Parts: sequence; structure tokens; C-alpha cells
Amino acid sequence: MTQRPDRDLNFRLEVADLERTMSRTRTQIVWLGALWTLVAFVFGGGCVRPGEVTVVNGVDAPVPTRARGTPFHDFSTVSFPVGQQLTPATYINEIIIPEGKRLVIEYVSARGCIPKGQHMIATLIVRHDGKQLGHLLPLHFQGTYPFNTNWGGDQAMDCFTAGEATRLYAESGHSVLPSAQRTDGDASPQTPGGGFISFIVSGRLLPEGEID
Repeated sequence: MTQRPDRDLNFRLEVADLERTMSRTRTQIVWLGALWTLVAFVFGGGCVRPGEVTVVNGVDAPVPTRARGTPFHDFSTVSFPVGQQLTPATYINEIIIPEGKRLVIEYVSARGCIPKGQHMIATLIVRHDGKQLGHLLPLHFQGTYPFNTNWGGDQAMDCFTAGEATRLYAESGHSVLPSAQRTDGDASPQTPGGGFISFIVSGRLLPEGEID
């Protein structure tokens, strides 16, 4: 019976130690929460809401957060002279890359019409270091339409369209050349006449040497 007070005292001391430990733990949790909120503001631009992810961008291997460069769009029309199967350079609006820039071509679309019964191949030629690299565009037949032409009056023309996402590069001082070729031309009496094809080239201009 004389030892009971000692046991009660030890129990009270253990409870007091446990309460102090829990108090320190709660304080640490509060400080950790405050530190996480500060990190979110500094590196994430604000508090992180549910469903969002904060990405810390490093200098050595940055994560792209938006498209870089200046938007670029160009429209050009290529003509088939009467009696010719190829589109000569004099009928082409060549795209010249500005000095100090690099063109990244991300999308190309085209629409062309030629006399009924003919077929056509469309090419986007990137000139670089004396080489011509041709990117073929798959054309899709859309139907036959009446045209009032300056070479034969009213004519039935077969029309084709193309649209394709690309990843083509053209360096400063070089050019991009829309081009096309058709069958027959005036070689066949059944398919005389001219024709045309229009190109729209879209992408971004980056500083020369910058990696996309």
C-alpha cells in the first residue's frame, strides 16, 4: 500500500511527457505547413489548389511551359502555265527565312485545281546547304467544279486539298519553296489547260541556333 503514491506520480509524469511530445509534434506540423505554403508561392506563383501540380523549373533542364518564338504564317499560290507539267520558279512566291532566324514549320495546308482527269503531286521543298529536301503532301480529291479560266473559258476542274502537321526546319539565309507537278499538261489533247495550287505554311520563327 505504501508504493501506490509512487506509481501514481510516475503515471502523471509519463502523461505530462506525452503531452509535451504531442505539443512539439503539433508545432512541427504547423511549421511544415507554413513552409510548404511559402514554397508554393515562391516557385508556383501562388497556392496550389486541389488537382493542380506545381513544377519547379530548373536551369539545367527546364521544362517548356509555352510555345517559344514568333508565330509565322505565309500564303503563296503556284500556277501551272498552259502546256507545262511543272510549276516554274517564276510562278512561285518563295519563302525567304529572315537573317538571324530559324523557321519551324508546324502545319502545311494546300488547295489546288487542274483540268478534269489530271493528277497532281504537291511538294514543300526546304533548301539547305545547297540541298533540296522535298516533303510530299498527300492530296485528297474533293470533286469537280466549273471554273471560268483565262486560257479556255468555262472548264471542268478537279480540285484537291491537303492538310498535315509537320516538323520541318529552315535555317537563316535559306528558303522554302512550294512546288507541284501534274500529269499530262498539254501533252494530251483530252487534258489541255493550266491550273493552280495554293499553300499555307504555319509555324514559328526562333532565334538562330535555339533548339526547339
